[in-house]
Amino acid sequence: MSIKIPESQRALIFQGGGALGAYEVGFYQAVYEKFIQEKKHKHPFDIIVGTSIGAINGAILVSYYKKHNSWDGSSEHLKEFWRHLSTTSIFSDSFTDMWHYWRQFFPNAPSKEETRRTFAVKESLQRGVPNVFSPPKLRPDMSFLGLGDPWFQSSNEGLKQSLEKFIDFPIATESEKEEPRLLLVAVDVQESFPVVFDSYKKADGKRKTVYGQTKSKDGKAEGGFVMEYEGIEVEHILASANVPLNYDYTKINANQINGDGSKGKQVTRYLWDGGILHNTPMLPLIVAHKKFWDSYIGIEKQRDAIFNGDSKNETQIPELLTFVVDMWAKKSNEIPETYNETKSRYYEIMYSDKTEYEERIMSVFDDFVTLSKNLISLAKQKGATKGELEKILMPTVETQFYVGQKRSYIDHIRGKFPMKIIRIQRSEDPDDIADQAFDFSLKTIKTLFQEGYEDTKKEIENLKL
Repeated sequence: MSIKIPESQRALIFQGGGALGAYEVGFYQAVYEKFIQEKKHKHPFDIIVGTSIGAINGAILVSYYKKHNSWDGSSEHLKEFWRHLSTTSIFSDSFTDMWHYWRQFFPNAPSKEETRRTFAVKESLQRGVPNVFSPPKLRPDMSFLGLGDPWFQSSNEGLKQSLEKFIDFPIATESEKEEPRLLLVAVDVQESFPVVFDSYKKADGKRKTVYGQTKSKDGKAEGGFVMEYEGIEVEHILASANVPLNYDYTKINANQINGDGSKGKQVTRYLWDGGILHNTPMLPLIVAHKKFWDSYIGIEKQRDAIFNGDSKNETQIPELLTFVVDMWAKKSNEIPETYNETKSRYYEIMYSDKTEYEERIMSVFDDFVTLSKNLISLAKQKGATKGELEKILMPTVETQFYVGQKRSYIDHIRGKFPMKIIRIQRSEDPDDIADQAFDFSLKTIKTLFQEGYEDTKKEIENLKL
């Protein structure tokens, strides 16, 4: 393949959070108005990586571009999808009015909006959301002869049909055509490994997901699974959005990997929501970006560039300007006291963005790489030969970036790319409820959309993308 290596690329990280995904729609509308309609770039984002509802939003956008070869109209298409998902309920609204009239005379009574959201969710969890999930049914669990906790599960057939209505499958994009890349994250239930589905081909020309490999005693790759596909399919999205307990497993066929790297027998893998491991999938983005450009540029070429002091674009992995949309309020002004408040805050802390750690590690490595290159340059000025430098930098070390691939000291230096991260943070909403991820009521969807739109407008007002 032949690709012009850019100095930088733009990436977008969409989180998981069920109905909170409407906040991401507001984010995209603000970005659409500022950067897409002005047509300053072919793509507002070169890479979109998503988990759960973020995987759904990302898939709708990339599929739209693939079909139309343009982003024009993509924001309205995404909003139309959410209008399709949303519900209205005369029962919840009417009951809210009656309840609030009675409760307003009690101290510490919930607000009318909090009450509305609470009853909307209770109704959704009992009656289902037609275009998302079915009414729950009791799943028999005889471990304690029925005396244990009752287990209710819903079907996500409604969501599957919604996805098939708004997305053209398979989603297969081409790096050679400079089309956007889509990455979706799920979790293998038995292996506890992230499973990343990719709309781009790998170096061997196949679209596939390889995961679960571990390092054997001799340092080689051992075990693991491979899933091959023509492009991202609806089951890949459902796997990324498969909330444990609420739905049955998403089952996808894979092949075991033999000791020589060949495909072994076919097995069924059971997948869950990617938010369990990476609700803000920064690490999968970093790994996928590095692997792609390592493969294209070539590791040897990168090493030679270090020894020769060559810093041209042909040997540099592009910088990543990364947008993180955090739908979960990171900070709270109040200590939760009620059950609802405590549960809500528990979810916010659990699922909010925690990638500042990855950002700090990347920053430390930036300093390390700069120091190392300066020392190499100084050594060459003092008369050190390439052979002398190779004796220091080429011995292998214990750490491996990719399982089964030996790593040298120089590999700690080459292939490092800078990242700039812009976070769009949703603020605390006093009317948030514990199960806000299941509130697909039209009023809540519109509120979340407006919050995401306004927060993003403020953040990117003076930003040059």
